[in-house]
Amino acid sequence: LSAVLEVVRQRKLPGLCGQILAALPLCKDEALRGSLRRALIATVTPADGALLREHLAAADPQARIAAIATLAHVSGEAADADALRLLTDSDELVQAAAARALADHGRREALAPLVKLLASEQIPARIEASRTLRAATGKHFGYTVYDAAEKRAAAVAQWKQWLESEGATAAIAFPLRDSPVDLGRLLVCDHNQNLLIEFDTAGKKLWQRQVGPQPWACVGL
Repeated sequence: LSAVLEVVRQRKLPGLCGQILAALPLCKDEALRGSLRRALIATVTPADGALLREHLAAADPQARIAAIATLAHVSGEAADADALRLLTDSDELVQAAAARALADHGRREALAPLVKLLASEQIPARIEASRTLRAATGKHFGYTVYDAAEKRAAAVAQWKQWLESEGATAAIAFPLRDSPVDLGRLLVCDHNQNLLIEFDTAGKKLWQRQVGPQPWACVGL
């Protein structure tokens, strides 16, 4: 499935929106869901608008996320009304996707929901809110998604203060260009010593483990 989605993305094969959306239940991890969303954007045509709007009401939050991201891409500002409705969705990840779609069109209504999501209990929601806010505003305020709750709370308070004082007039950079998200950790493969090592943002070694021969890549789960 991953290979098929990548071929669709690379070759921009049109007319496969329905088939790709139907494959969403097979995507059990975020890496595969991300591949599916990229394939959707590569294959979508204006004729798929009605199908995508049907999926905005799907029971699966991942279907709503894929649908609003793709609809915003193919329909532009015509999808803003749909995204505005999803800002109050029951799922925080859907809210984050809707806010990102709005921010990508320079809509200031995205800012308050994104700042609110910085305090989410869900790490993926915090990541999406953080990367969108940083891309849209250029601000950071020392916010790191994996920090302890009390440290994150201090950064969120600064975001809220900024929103109150400058949110109504601050420039929004759009379309969005992503900047790195500070995860609060750095994973390193030591190819020569067969080690996986974790450092914090200050460079202090937190953890290491002997792994198989010559590790060359790793990912934090």
